[in-house]
Amino acid sequence: MGRAQGPAPEVRTRTQVRPPERWPLYPAPAETESLSSWLRRIAASYGMYSFELLEHGLGHRELRDRELDLDPPTHLLEELARCTCLDHHRVSAMTTAG
Repeated sequence: MGRAQGPAPEVRTRTQVRPPERWPLYPAPAETESLSSWLRRIAASYGMYSFELLEHGLGHRELRDRELDLDPPTHLLEELARCTCLDHHRVSAMTTAG
């Protein structure tokens, strides 16, 4: 029997896990619902808190409810629209700036 030549080939490579392009679960926003309330409900559908959803689902730092509801970053609204397939204007309308 011969000996193995060199190290064994790597079977699996490590890759960074990315969130899906679209979230499979997300409740529809209520007509007069605030952005922070809607994010809490989305997060709850995944067994998370809203700050965890912001960090792990959107790659964004934690924002207080006041920041979310008054004037959140535009790129956050764009990401939420993309992940939930809602119109950007509908997501923006959940803020006082929208």
